[in-house]
Amino acid sequence: MSYILEALKKAQAERQLGSSPTIHAPTLQATEPASSVARFSKPMLLAVLGMAVVIGVLLVLVWRPSAAPAAMTTAPAAQPVAAQPQ
Repeated sequence: MSYILEALKKAQAERQLGSSPTIHAPTLQATEPASSVARFSKPMLLAVLGMAVVIGVLLVLVWRPSAAPAAMTTAPAAQPVAAQPQ
């Protein structure tokens, strides 16, 4: 029944296309906005979480304290050799 009613409204709208709208002109029905849950699909959410993990790992690698430098052995200081008289 609703299909017939929609077809009749559509036909009436097509007939009145060139003329100004009347009080009985069919109105456009606004579609319902998408729910906020449907905005974030599962693959999109997984991609965002994956990028957050990668960024976190990179930050840890960059900011972690470096290992203590290995103990360096120093060469004994060279003793100055006195010039021999000639």
